[in-house]
Amino acid sequence: MLHDSSGNARHGKIHGATWIEWDLQRPILVQPGQPLAPRAVVHRPTPIPGLQSWSIESPSIQDACVSSVAWHPSGEWFIALDSQGILRVWGADGQLSQVIHACQVTGGSPGNAAFFDNGNLLATLPYSGDGILRIWETSTWKCVREIKTPQSFSPTGIASSTAGRRLAVAGGRGVLLVDPLTQQMSEASLDGHCNAVAVSPDGKTLIVARESGNALLWIDAESLKTLHTVELSKETDQRSRYGTHLAFSPDGRWVACSTVDGVVQLFDAETTEQKGVFKPGVANCYTLEWFQDSRRFAVASGGVAMVSVWDITQPDAPLLKTGDGNVIALSISPDQSEIIYHSTNRELYSLNLASGLTRRAINQQGLVALSPPVALSQQGDRLADLHRGVLTVWDSETGQPLQRLGGVPDSTRLSWSPSGQQIVASNWNTAEGKPSLVQLDSGETIQPTNQPRMVWSTAWSPDGKWLAIGGKDQPIEIVTAQTGEVVRQFGDESKSAFSLVWSPDGESLAAWTMDRFVRVWNTATGTVKAEENQFADPPGMYFNYQLLDWYPDNRRLCLALFTNVTIWDIETGEQSPLEHFSSGGSLAGVSLAPDGSSLLVYDGGGRYFWRGATTDNRKSLGPLGSNPAWHPDSRRAIVNRTSGIFTASSFGYDTSTFEKLGTSLRHFPGGGWIVIGPEGHYRGGVLSAPGQPQGSGTTPEELAKIERHIVYTTLNEDGTRSLYTPAEFRATFNWQNDPNKATLLTVPSSPPTPP
Repeated sequence: MLHDSSGNARHGKIHGATWIEWDLQRPILVQPGQPLAPRAVVHRPTPIPGLQSWSIESPSIQDACVSSVAWHPSGEWFIALDSQGILRVWGADGQLSQVIHACQVTGGSPGNAAFFDNGNLLATLPYSGDGILRIWETSTWKCVREIKTPQSFSPTGIASSTAGRRLAVAGGRGVLLVDPLTQQMSEASLDGHCNAVAVSPDGKTLIVARESGNALLWIDAESLKTLHTVELSKETDQRSRYGTHLAFSPDGRWVACSTVDGVVQLFDAETTEQKGVFKPGVANCYTLEWFQDSRRFAVASGGVAMVSVWDITQPDAPLLKTGDGNVIALSISPDQSEIIYHSTNRELYSLNLASGLTRRAINQQGLVALSPPVALSQQGDRLADLHRGVLTVWDSETGQPLQRLGGVPDSTRLSWSPSGQQIVASNWNTAEGKPSLVQLDSGETIQPTNQPRMVWSTAWSPDGKWLAIGGKDQPIEIVTAQTGEVVRQFGDESKSAFSLVWSPDGESLAAWTMDRFVRVWNTATGTVKAEENQFADPPGMYFNYQLLDWYPDNRRLCLALFTNVTIWDIETGEQSPLEHFSSGGSLAGVSLAPDGSSLLVYDGGGRYFWRGATTDNRKSLGPLGSNPAWHPDSRRAIVNRTSGIFTASSFGYDTSTFEKLGTSLRHFPGGGWIVIGPEGHYRGGVLSAPGQPQGSGTTPEELAKIERHIVYTTLNEDGTRSLYTPAEFRATFNWQNDPNKATLLTVPSSPPTPP
C-alpha cells in the first residue's frame, strides 16, 4: 500500500487510468519474509533490519532473450531488459564485462524501455502481465511512479523524445499519451491493434503503426486527432506488412518504419510521401534506430542480415551487415562509435563501427540456450541431469552432487527406472537420437534399438523390467531393462507414439499416437484394450512432454487436449466434461500426484495450474517452468527450467501451500553449481570430473568459488535498491550464510524470524 505524509493511501484515476504516486519519504513496504519480486530466487527471505526485502541474483548469467536495449544519453552505460523482466545496467567499458546494477522491473514479463527527461528517468512497460508503466530515477534506481494502463489496453510499445517529459504508449486499441510527473493521461482510440509508436523530436507529432489496414497514422500530440493515414506499400509476397517499429530521424525530417515482412519503409515526416524501401533481411525487422546525422540508420532483423546499417540515399545495399542469429534489439552509442545488440542465441554483442570488430558479453557465456534435461527418481531422493555428455546425479534434498558419469549421448529427456539403478536418456530432436540405458552402478551405457530414431517418449514398467519406447515412424517397442533386447512391438509405423505411460499395475500401456488416437494395449497379450479419437478438443501434440497420465485405479486416464483436460474411463468409454486450463497457448502436459489426489497442468509457455480432487478446487500458479516431477509424498514437486533471474535450473514446490522451496542451478559458468534455500542460505562449489568424489558445497573453499558469480540485491527501507557482493552483504548487515540450511525440497517448519 502507498501512503501520503499522513499515512493515508494515495491513489486515484486520471483520464480513465489508475495512477499510483510514490511518496519518497514513506515508500511501499514489503512485509517481512515476503519476496523481493514474484519470481525472486529467495522466496522467503529472512527479515533483516534496514531492508524491506532481499534476494540473490547473478550478473554472470542472462540466458533469457533481451527485448530492449538502450544507451544512456551520457554514453557511460546502457540498459538491457530481458524476457524475465530483469533490467541490467552495463558499464560501457567496450568489453561488456561489468554489470553495475540489476533489478526486476516489469513483473516477470518481457517489455520495452525508454529514457526521457534527458536520461534522468527511465520508463519500463511490460508487453503482458500487470500493464503497469513504471518510472525509474536513474541516479538511484528508485521507482518513483507506477501508472496502471487502462484495462484491456494491452501495451505493445513505448516512445519519447529524449528531452521530452511525455511518453507515448501504443496498445491493443490505440495510443496513450502520458505525463508521468503529473499523472495526466489521454487516450486516442484508433480502431485497431497498434504495434509501435514514435514521437517527433519537438514532441508535437505522434506516428503510430496500426495492424488494421497495414497503416501509419500521423497524430497531433495535443488534440490526439489523426492528421494523415498512409498505407504501407506491399514489397513482398507476404499478406501482412504491418509496422513493427518506428523512429523519427533526429532532425525530425524522416520517419522509418520496419515491417513484419522484413523491409524498412522511409517517409517524409511532413508530406507523408514514401521516399525509399530497404530490405535488410528475409524475416521480420524488429528494431531500428537513427544515427545523429539523420542520414544513416541501423536495423535489427531476422534472416541473413541480422544487423545492418543503411544510408537513406543508397537503398539497394547496406553500408554494413553482421550478426549471429536473429537480432531482436539494438542501440547506437551517443558518440556513434558502437552498436549494442542482442540476438535469439541469447548473447549480448558490441559492434565497433570503426573497426568492424564484434565482442560478445563475457559474463553471459556458460549456459546453453535450452535447459539440460532433468529427472527426479521415483523414490524422490535423487535428481539427474545431462549436460554436455555428462550425467550428474544430485541429492534432491540438499541439491549437492553425488555422482558423475561421462560418455552419455546428448538427450532431451531423462527417466529413472523404478529401482533407481538405471536412467534412460532419449532425444526427440534428432533422427540419430538412439535411447541410451545408463547403469548407475557400473557406468555402462547400452542402446536398446538397432537403428537410429527420433525418440518421442519412453515409459518404464512399474516393476522396472521393461521399457516402452515410442519414436517417429516406428512402432512402439518393448525392450528388456537389462540387455535392451526388443521383445514386443505394439502398433506400426503409422501409429508413432509421442506420449507413453504405463498403468500402475503394469497390465496396460497407454499411448497418444500420430493418428490422433489414444490407445491402450494389454501388455501381456499385445491386444488393444481400448482406443478413442473422438475428443471435443484436439491434442496439443507436444513431443518430449507427458500428455496423458493414469489414475491409481488403472482404468481412468487424464488427457491433455489442446487447451482443455478430460478424464477418459477406458472401461466405460465415458469422458468427463472438458476443463479449460490454458492461458492462451496449447497445453504441454499433465502430471498426476502418485496418490491421484491432485493434478498439475502446464502449457507451452510454462504456465502452471493445480487442480485438487474436484473440479472447483483449482488454482492458477503462473509461469513456473516445464516438465514437473512429483515427490512420492504427493505434496512436493520439482519444476524445471526457469526460476526468476536464473534459467537452466530447478526448484522445489509445495502444492499444499503453493510456495516455492529451494532453487538449484546446476551449471554456473566455470563448472559451478549452487543451491539457494527459500530463506536465502546457499551452498555450492565447482563440479569435479566424472568418476571423482564430489564436494558438499559447504566449505569456505567451495563457497568462495561460486560467490564471485552472485550478488545480493536489496530493497532498502527508503525504497532504494542496492547491490552487494557476498562479502559486502555480510559486513553491512551482519548476515551469516549457513550452507547447511540450503535445501531444495525441504519444507520450512516455521516462518522466518528476524536475526
